[in-house]
Amino acid sequence: MAMLNRRHLVGGSLLLAAAAVARAQKLTTISQRSDPLEALKGKIFFRSDDNYEPIREAGIWNARKPERYPHAIVLATNETDVIHAVRLARAKGWKVGTRSGGHSWEGTHTRDNSLLINLAKMEQIDVHPAQRIAVISPSTQSQDLNRLLREKHDLMFPTAHNYGVGLGGFVMCGGFGWNALSVGLGCENLMALDLVTADGELIHADESHNSDYLWAARGSGPGFFGVAVRYYLRVHPRPAFQRLTNYIFPQSEIEPVLRWMDGAMERFPRYLEMFALATAMEGENRLLLTCPIHAETEAHLQAVREILATCPVLGKAVDKMVELPVNMPSDTEDDPLLLTGGRFVCDGAWTDAGADEIIPRFLRSFNSRPTPESFVFWQPFVPARTLPDMACSITGRSYVSPTSVSSDPADDARCAAWTQDFIRDFAPISNGGNLNDDNMLMNRQYGNNRRYLSAASAERMKSLLARYDPHGMFGYLTPPA
Repeated sequence: MAMLNRRHLVGGSLLLAAAAVARAQKLTTISQRSDPLEALKGKIFFRSDDNYEPIREAGIWNARKPERYPHAIVLATNETDVIHAVRLARAKGWKVGTRSGGHSWEGTHTRDNSLLINLAKMEQIDVHPAQRIAVISPSTQSQDLNRLLREKHDLMFPTAHNYGVGLGGFVMCGGFGWNALSVGLGCENLMALDLVTADGELIHADESHNSDYLWAARGSGPGFFGVAVRYYLRVHPRPAFQRLTNYIFPQSEIEPVLRWMDGAMERFPRYLEMFALATAMEGENRLLLTCPIHAETEAHLQAVREILATCPVLGKAVDKMVELPVNMPSDTEDDPLLLTGGRFVCDGAWTDAGADEIIPRFLRSFNSRPTPESFVFWQPFVPARTLPDMACSITGRSYVSPTSVSSDPADDARCAAWTQDFIRDFAPISNGGNLNDDNMLMNRQYGNNRRYLSAASAERMKSLLARYDPHGMFGYLTPPA
């Protein structure tokens, strides 16, 4: 980042931080005068209430609803509601779950013996283009932020690849989003946040104030020890040449394409976001090789053309789309593989292994998938980059992920078993998992204990939880390995 831009960012952050501190002081004083239950009247729903179960289920995107039932659900509309809710949970001895967008595969926000704080009604998007900062509520969906950034400011943020994903959990779980190799992960672009602590106090956290909270918010996911109510995000200029190239290959060419991709990936520039996805298309097993390109010049586009031309089976594609001008991220690219109302199980493995170790495992998983719609995904994460000091701490040369897709509850057991077979098969070559695809509880139930944080980050999280949340109101559904 240029020095001028850095000064603008710092100056803007200081002004926004001052406003946040003033707001926190005012709201904390107001909240101390009120009885939490009285203050939350009309916004809190207990398990005995008729509206409780529809609200609980609506807060979980996956049709596989967890058999976990909070004592009550609060539909918060502002920070004061969150303060009251946390203080109520503390007084009752309950745990706290936080729902921003509800796209957690496991519904980790839905917990027994807890108070669920649903942030969906807290809506804020304020863009400060000169400072390149967007101030948002965690419930903000990817599509809404990037539509505003694109149409009014020609800016972007590395949001989720599914446009309906809320940014609260996405960013806090790492944020492996659009163009992340060029602009950084979502959590790297979290400059500050406002949050309610386990003591029920509203505070502002940045690099200079309450920095432990910022460190944890950058990647600790569902283990975070507070309720984030506002994010301060660094946003970026949109690339000048955004193009999408897709090739669809028959099953006979899956291995040659994967082997070429693995051999070529060290030449990939940061603005090429390639991945391969194997599934059924129109009744036939296929491999989709998709190449979102976030280029700044025509020369960048030519460089991608030259890389793709080295694929020896490119001419065997049964369908293709080359350099379609697109808006990425947009509000129209939702993943057609994730059926509305579908029942999903997802997991994944970061690995530094090469083709000889990945491809046999990839094909075993693909050939044994429980439904035709289920798929296996492989994304190169190159050129290699060193992550800054933050909770998010596990990556690799590649990320490989299985997702089971079904609409029938009768498929649930074999869908779960299939993803667990994948985890066991990849265990010898895996660096760990990805909290954006958190399947921690199911892994523990199947005896597949695996890391989602590095050993150092996990140890620091354990220490911070003990310091800032000694009563255990927050934390993971099950301790991370």
